[in-house]
Amino acid sequence: MNGHVQGAEDETIYLLINYKTYEIDQGIVFEGFDEKYPKIKGEDVDPILKGKN
Repeated sequence: MNGHVQGAEDETIYLLINYKTYEIDQGIVFEGFDEKYPKIKGEDVDPILKGKN
């Protein structure tokens, strides 16, 4: 699956999803994603960022 973050339509993100469990296996985001979209305290975004290149 691929798409973009609202407000960053020119930057693509990719998610590899396990079709049996519908869980995110890996996520690939664009360079600078962490600075542009810092973690919100208390939210778990690690599954999306764990495969970051």
